[in-house]
Amino acid sequence: MRILVAEDTELNRDLLVQLLENRGHAVVCVGDGVEALTMLARQTFDIVLMDEVMPRMNGLDTIAAIRRAESKSGKRHLIISMSGNTTQQDEKRHLDAGADVFLEKPLKVDKLYKAIESACATETQAAQEKDYWAPRTMGAQDLAAHLRRTTRGNEKLVRSLLKTFLSDAPKKLSAIRRAIAKKDMEQLTSIAHSLKGSLGIFDAQEAVDAARRLETMGRSHDLQDAEAEFRALEKEFAQLRHELLSLPRKAKSPAHQRTFRKH
Repeated sequence: MRILVAEDTELNRDLLVQLLENRGHAVVCVGDGVEALTMLARQTFDIVLMDEVMPRMNGLDTIAAIRRAESKSGKRHLIISMSGNTTQQDEKRHLDAGADVFLEKPLKVDKLYKAIESACATETQAAQEKDYWAPRTMGAQDLAAHLRRTTRGNEKLVRSLLKTFLSDAPKKLSAIRRAIAKKDMEQLTSIAHSLKGSLGIFDAQEAVDAARRLETMGRSHDLQDAEAEFRALEKEFAQLRHELLSLPRKAKSPAHQRTFRKH
């Protein structure tokens, strides 16, 4: 199947591409809703995997625009929407906008495969689904096992994710610190959202929660507790960094450690 992925976080895009291509699908990625509509006008896709929070044009508005265009063309894509907002009301918003399937973020890999493969009318796996993204109390060995499960044992993808994350996350933390100091609500919301998605890949639930709270503060223009929340985020990231740098040699290379130490 040809799948268009609309996701603004680079780390999430890399993970989705590898997981979907390993399943035999052809994948094209874009970073926001405007790019998604442009790509759909140029190429043919079977499935659209749509994030909710993106710059320029969010997922819900993009889904609605896709459905309006389809009413004229007669073609209908399967749209799978993704969101870190996971209440029943949030799911209803996505389905009302025109999504066929709603998936919670961080994504559970088996649910993603099931949604796509059910849509393809192929036989789905009968194995009992495991929650790979449950809150963690893990050390390096448990984290390594989590990453192997998440990437389906793709060590090359694990190394790529580590390299990108350890290089990118410190920059995002610095950008969040500057946004708080300058009271730049838009920048705080955007960067905290992006970092939240990256942290979710590594099952860092407490760090994800801290980033989500900062994102909410930016969106609500309320920075009363932002500095304390940022310190909590830094603490959780430091713990995660320690665990990542302590991974077994097979899951990382010296280049990843060197990349981080530059920051």
